Amino acid sequence: MKLKINIFQNSFIVFLGIIVLLFIVFVVSDYGLIKKNELKNELDSLEKENKKLSQVFDSLSSVKNSLATDFFEVEKIAREKYGMLKPNEKIYKINKNSD
Repeated sequence: MKLKINIFQNSFIVFLGIIVLLFIVFVVSDYGLIKKNELKNELDSLEKENKKLSQVFDSLSSVKNSLATDFFEVEKIAREKYGMLKPNEKIYKINKNSD
């Protein structure tokens, strides 16, 4: 009788050990579910950042192309942003007062 109980206990301990080992391998290790979820979240955030940067790149490319081909766009930016003038040109500033 003790032999049957002893065999049962040994097989249960082996079974429990296998379950714990499988848990460690599939959940906790570098190949486990926790690491998989962390990597998936990181991938999602990198894909979002990539999409935003692609949009910024596209808008900057269109600005670059317009500046390379459109002289009037270059003149507009030079006048508005840098305050450049043509020779013998004057600027008059008008202040609006709310009287």
